Amino acid sequence: MLDDSKSINAKDITKNPDDIFAMSRPYILVRDESITGSFSELMDALHILKDAGWNAIQMSFTGTSMMVLVENTNYKRKLG
Repeated sequence: MLDDSKSINAKDITKNPDDIFAMSRPYILVRDESITGSFSELMDALHILKDAGWNAIQMSFTGTSMMVLVENTNYKRKLG
């Protein structure tokens, strides 16, 4: 089960892609680290999220780590 109250490692999404359907927040942070700069795990996680209706909105890159803010386009605010 993914904890959407903090940043999520891209590897956790690629290992258990169905867990993203249990996330209830409108935005999540996805992070990855890559010594070579390929961030292949992050790219795979973003493809999985996109197929599930999420959109990447902002990216932050510092040396060997990258974080992406992703919006859940399926999010419906709960009233009351």
